[in-house]
Amino acid sequence: MESGCVRDGKGLEMSTLEKKISTEVDRLEGQWVVLLLAGHEVSIPRGAFPDAVREGSQVELSIAVSEPEEAVQRRISELQNKLNSSEEEDFSF
Repeated sequence: MESGCVRDGKGLEMSTLEKKISTEVDRLEGQWVVLLLAGHEVSIPRGAFPDAVREGSQVELSIAVSEPEEAVQRRISELQNKLNSSEEEDFSF
């Protein structure tokens, strides 16, 4: 899994987590490309693929999840505070 920081169209920094999935085209149905992912059929509009896509073509999908950088920084701060407070506890006997 890869991560990074990008700017959205509104100038906000976004933190992204990305996963790449490799699979092959099961079949073409009209304007749909049908993939098998984890035993499930997934139909994606044919226009999302290069013109050369065919049954049996190997494809790699990239799925990214983004959240505003401020939310990521807030979560990091919360975790750091939690870690610091646990380090300050006296565990002597």
